[in-house]
Amino acid sequence: MPNAVHMLSVTSALILAMAALCIAFVPESNAEDPVESYVYESSNESFPIRANTLFGIDPASHVQIVTMNGAISLSSDAISDLRTISSDVTLTMSGLTTEDLTPAQADKGCKMFSITLRNSDGTNHPLGGMVTVSLPYEPGYLEITSGISVKHVASDGTLSDMPTHYEEGCIVFETDHFSEFIIVPAYETYADLLLISLSILTLLAVGVLVLFLLRMRKIHT
Repeated sequence: MPNAVHMLSVTSALILAMAALCIAFVPESNAEDPVESYVYESSNESFPIRANTLFGIDPASHVQIVTMNGAISLSSDAISDLRTISSDVTLTMSGLTTEDLTPAQADKGCKMFSITLRNSDGTNHPLGGMVTVSLPYEPGYLEITSGISVKHVASDGTLSDMPTHYEEGCIVFETDHFSEFIIVPAYETYADLLLISLSILTLLAVGVLVLFLLRMRKIHT
């Protein structure tokens, strides 16, 4: 009887050990598969998207189109739309320009650029979803990167703000339609400049005072 109990205990221990090993090697069901990444580059301002360029690509993939003037990352909806095109379309990102700006916009240091997605017959191809635009931008003198904004220019000239931020040397914003856009810079105000100047003068004054006190101490010693 003791032998039977001992054998039962050993058998139970082996079963538990095997179960633990099985559990340890079972892949987690919630583990995420790696996201595929595709980058298409063009040495000029345009990139032709062929009818089969995105065919077969998982909409969950990261797809980015890079031109000489910037980059565009496609959302899953935009990828799904471009996967189904039956004819070629061309994506074009123009460079920054001051043409077609109003005098007031030009005085503010604004820049204009355009993004188009056109069919082979020249008509606009609507975006099937959101895209993220990254535009290289070098801030000017006294320009505040946190205050830079991008405005969409409607066909009637109406301007609408686009959520914008500055990241790693680029202006970044999202849009679900292409058109003309205006970059509106932001500058340090006179109050900010005055505060900076006072801070610098205060530091200089403190430095001079410290040097004076040290010199006086040497004289008296």
